Amino acid sequence: MLGSNSKSKLSQKTIDLAVKLGSNFPTDVAWLGINGDRTRGVWSPCYLHTGECKTFLTDEWAHHVWTEDGFVYKSERIKAYAERELTRLCPWKDIYGLRETVAAEADLPWLWHGLLLPSAVTLFAGMPKEGKTTFIFNLLEALLGSRNFLGLSTQPANVLYITEESPGALVHRIDEDYYLALKHSKRVSYICSEPGLDWITTLGHLDRALLEQPDDPLLVIVDTISFFAEIQEENDASQVRQAVKPLVERARTKNLAVLLVHHARKGQGEHGEGIRGSNAFAGLVDTIMELRREDKDVKSRSLSCLGRYWETPTEPLLLTWDGNTGYNLREEPENLDARLAAALQLQPKATQMQLAESAECSQASVQRYLKDHPR
Repeated sequence: MLGSNSKSKLSQKTIDLAVKLGSNFPTDVAWLGINGDRTRGVWSPCYLHTGECKTFLTDEWAHHVWTEDGFVYKSERIKAYAERELTRLCPWKDIYGLRETVAAEADLPWLWHGLLLPSAVTLFAGMPKEGKTTFIFNLLEALLGSRNFLGLSTQPANVLYITEESPGALVHRIDEDYYLALKHSKRVSYICSEPGLDWITTLGHLDRALLEQPDDPLLVIVDTISFFAEIQEENDASQVRQAVKPLVERARTKNLAVLLVHHARKGQGEHGEGIRGSNAFAGLVDTIMELRREDKDVKSRSLSCLGRYWETPTEPLLLTWDGNTGYNLREEPENLDARLAAALQLQPKATQMQLAESAECSQASVQRYLKDHPR
């Protein structure tokens, strides 16, 4: 005997939708307790989440249910669900549909202008111990403070950082260095390497995190992709595709910004050829960044970028690393000399300290300039 709040209606339209999406009708018709009510619906496969999830469809709602414990962890209006899933079944678009897609992409905010965009995947490569993780921490500091990083604007985002480092090593790195925002921010969550954590489980953790995040943009960082995705042979394109494709799909369907950290090969390469392993790494992502040390100089780096967006920098960013401020754009000598010349013209009798303040440079730079250009 059903209670007075029981909802028994199930229209033919809902049944037809479920069948299109792979439901076995009428076997999959069932009752489910939701918010204290017994509701009639039909089970359907879930294509958004891992195998532990199924979708329970009613005339008004699509409920995502974790089959392991029967927990309804997400509900969405059936109309929005149907539009998305039917589009997935029929992905072809005419020119008008393509224009709508482009317009929707244009409305998405860059988290780091030209390099990190919701719905897109960026691959960040560098040699081992070249400073990739330090670079990422500098980027996160800028994101949390809405400050420019390397001359490019940023926007705040929630971050899920999946890292090889242990909790102890991670806390030590953050607390001992100059990461003031990371020390106190709750917008960054971490998944650290631990025994038994395989790639399927990690993707499941990501799906759970997506359900608990507010509407703010989410940046997912995997450091490194080969370690967590358990890629045994990096030159095997099929293994690389199998590992990276789940993240690409989640980026597209969930508007995630994904940053995959990977290693570079020893030899230099252009157009993504410096990435270690199969070309599938470069082919699957939207943007590539390569961090390289220049001439064995401990403090000099270059960041080469390649992507499908016109906002992506086309010229390498020349960087310098400082123990107190992290990565910064390297000052080109000719630009600095021009500023110092202008400052001297305005203040011929200025002290070295005054010239440094006027030209926004160090006193050491002023001394170098005056040695080459005596007053």
